[in-house]
Amino acid sequence: MSLSIPVCAACGEATFPRLFLCPSCAGTTWRYEPVERGHVEGSTVNARDGVHVGLVRVALGPLVVARIEGPAQVGDEVALDQDGLVPVARPI
Repeated sequence: MSLSIPVCAACGEATFPRLFLCPSCAGTTWRYEPVERGHVEGSTVNARDGVHVGLVRVALGPLVVARIEGPAQVGDEVALDQDGLVPVARPI
């Protein structure tokens, strides 16, 4: 399981999601690096449908907004994956 994080091929800046231009150098070429884990920095439950959503910090730097499946609190380490285009975080 892993999530692909865009990294600027020119300067190495990681972003999420992929942008048209790198915020550091305005580069336009991206490579993708897999990340398997991150730490929850914040979370909420969508009142309309009950989906648990969180901000997950990955080792490359960016925050990822992900659907959290299972109990997870701020500071918990989670495994990252994708369900189609949706990032998914699962407690470890």
